[in-house]
Amino acid sequence: MRLSGKELQIIANYARGFTTSTIARQLNISEASVKTYARRAFEKLHVHSRAEAVAVCVRNGWI
Repeated sequence: MRLSGKELQIIANYARGFTTSTIARQLNISEASVKTYARRAFEKLHVHSRAEAVAVCVRNGWI
């Protein structure tokens, strides 16, 4: 399973402590889009939270 560039970017920003609204403003996308990318990443990673997603990505060296 591979995360898209945008999904990985969202998870990386969560790892930096940014909120959904901050990420949306930085990337010039809607908050709903940020949530959709995050949800898709969670599904691909088989996790249920931002913290779990960040942990998996760090453990695998993706971020």
